[in-house]
Amino acid sequence: MAEIAHTIATATTLFLALILLGGILCLIIDWRRDYKTTSAETRMLLLPWKAEWLEFFIFLCYTFFAVFSVSLIITSAQSHVGADKMDTIWQTIWSGTAVHLVIILAIFISFRSFPNVFTFKFNTDSRLHKVPPASAIFYFLSSIPLIVVVGIGWNYLLIYLAKQGLADMPTQQSFVEMIAQADSVWATVCMGFMAIVLAPISEELLFRGCVYRFLKGKIRPMAAVTLTSLLFALMHLNSAAFLPLFLLGMLLCRCYEKTGKIYVCVGFHALFNLNTFVITLIQAWLGRHGIQL
Repeated sequence: MAEIAHTIATATTLFLALILLGGILCLIIDWRRDYKTTSAETRMLLLPWKAEWLEFFIFLCYTFFAVFSVSLIITSAQSHVGADKMDTIWQTIWSGTAVHLVIILAIFISFRSFPNVFTFKFNTDSRLHKVPPASAIFYFLSSIPLIVVVGIGWNYLLIYLAKQGLADMPTQQSFVEMIAQADSVWATVCMGFMAIVLAPISEELLFRGCVYRFLKGKIRPMAAVTLTSLLFALMHLNSAAFLPLFLLGMLLCRCYEKTGKIYVCVGFHALFNLNTFVITLIQAWLGRHGIQL
């Protein structure tokens, strides 16, 4: 078993190195594309959502009221469940799944019920080139070098501030810790489905598809990117992941602008979560055998 664990650790390290190298190559290609294109092609062409502030506020209130109501119902239904570790994991699975499904359903109902307000399409056809779904792989890989560098620097900064008594020591997101702690195959599968399928769909529809498209019509485009990414990072409630997630949010907005396709952003986000999910599982398994990546 020890030999198998060492082999898996070596293979995982090589795989991560290949992803990083591939990411550097994709990043260079992406930069060269931007350098060679004309100014007209590099403009932010994604049309804004031309809704009023009151309409947008009502939409947000309606969405978050639905999320709050469903969360309250699930919490009440689970109040009689024991509080051991696995129970906590399953409570997170049920509540998280419900939240993502409610966000998706709320957006779908809003579009169907109020077509005069939701007049835009998530996938616009006004692009200069056709965009295949596989583009998500390219944008995911090109984001890896930037997020890795920012993540390492941010982690060191938080550790330094913590040693100076100015901040708490950085910790993993609670959901990531639960992935590592889960000792049930079904719990792991359900958490994977939530993280890799539901979360990218609901978060991209809400943040890039609705919030960003609305803000772009009210403030400067880069301010809209920054504010959307800030809200996206704050939503995860983890200081250690804040800056990497903020950068991820900005890269997702850029991906949306360059492709005009929300499904590419969903694929990009799903691949990012899949990478984190798999690495977390491997690290947890190796850790139980006394090996660290």
